[in-house]
Amino acid sequence: MNVEKIISQDLPTLIAEDTVDTALQYMEDWKVSHLAVLDGNKLLGLVEENGLLSFDADITRLKDVPLLDHRVHPHQHVYEVIEIFADFKLTTLPVADGESVYKGEISLQSLVEYFAEMQSVRAEGSIIVLEMNDIDYSLATLARLIEENDAKVLSASITNIDDSRRIQVSLKINKTEITAIVQTLQRFDYVIKAFFDAPTFEDDLRRRYDELMRYLNI
Repeated sequence: MNVEKIISQDLPTLIAEDTVDTALQYMEDWKVSHLAVLDGNKLLGLVEENGLLSFDADITRLKDVPLLDHRVHPHQHVYEVIEIFADFKLTTLPVADGESVYKGEISLQSLVEYFAEMQSVRAEGSIIVLEMNDIDYSLATLARLIEENDAKVLSASITNIDDSRRIQVSLKINKTEITAIVQTLQRFDYVIKAFFDAPTFEDDLRRRYDELMRYLNI
């Protein structure tokens, strides 16, 4: 799950001699708020729409604009990319090697789509939500019980419950009929908070995913 898998060459880049108006036009055309500024094949930094709009009219070229230094290496993990996007409210993130050679950019679109695929959001199946003490969590045990019912765990996520040692575990299962799986888990004293059979849940999940894509102008 390295950055290399989601690098894009589709987004435009800028140079220091480009005008502020050019940068703003590119951002409007591509529905982004950040773009990379290059010197040849070297990454200088990232320019931000809000910053460009706040400068005095006498600042007309990017060479006079302070640049953001957010970037990632091609071999960094995707989770690190997600953290940077969230922390700095980015819409694109440039990728450069150790010598600042520009390799491409990661867009919020490609990151969301990759994360959706990685977490099996668009795969058919059902969801089971369990609650347990954190010391009792074992994905291997849960997977074994589910596989005994001729199913597989597509993805798993954990949510900590505030002010406690308890967690909620959400499992995406590759079967639309999970009655037998639920009964098996209950026999082993797992606390099931909720479960959602497809296709109803899948239709709702896809609807929400599509709404998110439209919100991001994808």
